[in-house]
Amino acid sequence: MLSRAGGSARTKRLVAVILLKVYTFTMEYEMNITEYAKHRHNRGLPGSTRTAIYKALKTGRISRNKNGKIFPEKADREWDTKTRLRVL
Repeated sequence: MLSRAGGSARTKRLVAVILLKVYTFTMEYEMNITEYAKHRHNRGLPGSTRTAIYKALKTGRISRNKNGKIFPEKADREWDTKTRLRVL
């Protein structure tokens, strides 16, 4: 794909970097508890502390995989479906 693209070598490198970043953000990857808390904080979601993540794991609202890591997309879906909304 990049070999057919016109332009300089610098342009081709820039396109490759952009594609790599897009791929990195779209693929599902594993996170530890601290990274997942930062992920929730950066997205403006509630439960963005390590304590909240530990509590969600303990109560079964989110799950880990076999090696103890968390898939963020799966955990976000689980958090939404298994968490009761609070009425103020």
